Amino acid sequence: MVIRNEFVEREWLLRHLGHTIGTNNVDHIINFARDAGYLDADGCVTVLGKNFYRVASRDPDALGYDKNYVMQHFH
Repeated sequence: MVIRNEFVEREWLLRHLGHTIGTNNVDHIINFARDAGYLDADGCVTVLGKNFYRVASRDPDALGYDKNYVMQHFH
């Protein structure tokens, strides 16, 4: 069950980040997620990534981040 949950978390997280930063390039999305600390070097969801998933998947407005801020820090 843990493996399935991690798959769902990772899939949702990558789709959400791709939509947020405005790209479909999987390499860029994964690098962004690693830089943000949501994924580790092996692509596993970190504790920070799990917490982000729990909060954002239930109420995206609860995050309170500005899309312009995200775009400034995306490379």
